Amino acid sequence: MADEMTQASVPRMSGTLVLAQRRALESVVGAAAVAAAIAQIDAELRDEYAAMMPVSWVRYTVPEAVLEAVARAHRRPMPALHEECARLAVDRTFKTLWRLALRVTSDAALVGRTPSIFSRTYDRGKMASRIVSPGHAEVVISELPGAPEFILRGSRVGIEHVLSLAGRKDVRVTSTRQRDGGTFHANWNL
Repeated sequence: MADEMTQASVPRMSGTLVLAQRRALESVVGAAAVAAAIAQIDAELRDEYAAMMPVSWVRYTVPEAVLEAVARAHRRPMPALHEECARLAVDRTFKTLWRLALRVTSDAALVGRTPSIFSRTYDRGKMASRIVSPGHAEVVISELPGAPEFILRGSRVGIEHVLSLAGRKDVRVTSTRQRDGGTFHANWNL
């Protein structure tokens, strides 16, 4: 998918998120393994990764390449490693006072915040969300042509894990790729 895009059209992620994912990845496989993986990726991607700061916007292909290199080195499926690191990054983000605040937030308020989080996380695409019925939300990403699986997977895991951290029970999020994004259905027990 990334090969079909020009560098300027590749969706970018916030440096804050990519740095959080790096810390999560380092805690899973070790800092030395991550450094070794970074050394193996394309020089242009490696330079972008090295120059990243919390206020940067980084092409999603950069952290994806790092995860792929680590997964190869550790003989692990990259999607599973991505999901593990995404959950850990969300845990760390919400582990303090935020976790307590999440538990007293209504479903509508919680689901209603997802578009705001998405817009601060990615520089392209739009997200809309709504409660369909008690214990069921629909989240739609649009205006993201050729939506990369990396972004859809990260969004699915993020939605699911935030709802779980907020105290929703047995959360399950499924996704369906659309031409210009994806649709997510989140379900939880009341």
